[in-house]
Amino acid sequence: PFPNSFYIFFNHYSIPRIAENFGVSEDIVRIVHHPSDIKSVFGLSEKVAKFVKDKKIHTADAICIYPIRLDRGKQVEVVIKTMAMLKTFNLSVKLIIVDFHSTGGDKIDYRDELKTIAIDWGLNRDEIIWTSETYDDWASEIDHDDVMGLMRLSNVFIMPSVSESYSLITQEAGMNKVIAVLNFDFPPFRDIFGPNAIYRKFSSAVDIMNGMDGNTTTEYGPNKASPEERKMHEKNYHRETAGMIAAKLSSYKDLALSIFLRKYRNLDHIFKTELEPLFFEELK
Repeated sequence: PFPNSFYIFFNHYSIPRIAENFGVSEDIVRIVHHPSDIKSVFGLSEKVAKFVKDKKIHTADAICIYPIRLDRGKQVEVVIKTMAMLKTFNLSVKLIIVDFHSTGGDKIDYRDELKTIAIDWGLNRDEIIWTSETYDDWASEIDHDDVMGLMRLSNVFIMPSVSESYSLITQEAGMNKVIAVLNFDFPPFRDIFGPNAIYRKFSSAVDIMNGMDGNTTTEYGPNKASPEERKMHEKNYHRETAGMIAAKLSSYKDLALSIFLRKYRNLDHIFKTELEPLFFEELK
C-alpha cells in the first residue's frame, strides 16, 4: 500500500474491486463522489451564486421564488402560508420574495405584515428571504437574468394573484419545469396556461360566474365559523395544497433525483462531508 494514504473512489459498490485491484484492505478505501458546481449547472451569475451559497438555498427540498411588486392583490400571504405548510411534510423550504419596486407607501407596511404572518405560520428568517433586503443594488430591482437563474434553481411556483393581464412570470416558471400552483378563481389562468398545473381557489377580482369585473371570494370554513375555526379551516386548506406539492416532489422521480443531487452532490457538501474529514482521520 502507498504509505499514509487512503484509496479514493466514487461509489461504495466498487470498494471490494478497488481493494483487490490495488492489493489493499477494504478498510482504507474511501468514497468521495464527483460533485457538480451549482453555479455552472444552473447558469448563475457571481452575485446570485454567492446569494445562493450564503443563504444555503440549494440545501432545501422545496425552493419557491415569487417575483412581484408588493401590491396586496398579489396575495403573497398565500405563498407564505403554503410554503409553511410544506414543512409539516418533513420538507425543508426556502421562499425567495423578489420584491422589486416596493420601497415606499403601503408596500412597506405590507412587507411588515407579511413578515409577521410568516412567523405566525412557522417560517423563520432563514426560510423566507426578501431580495430587497439582501444587496443594496437589489433594493428596488434585479436583472431579469438573475431572476431566471433563481427560477432555474427553484422547483415550486405559487401564483395566487387576484388579477393579471397575462403573467409572464408564470409562463417563465412553467418553462423551467417547476410545480406550478395557480389561482383557479382567476379564469384567465386556466385559459392561458391550460390544465397542467395545480389549480386552487384563492379568490379573485373577476366574477367567476360571468367573467366580468367583480369579486370571487373563497371562504375557508362555514359562514358562521368563529375566527379560530376559520383559521383552522384555512390552515387545513393550505396544508392540502402543500400536500399536493409534496406528493409531486417525492413521487416524480426526476424531481426527487434533482433535489437529491442538488443537496448532496454539490461542491460544498462533498468537500465538508466526504473530502475534508479525510484530512483528520488517522490510519489504523
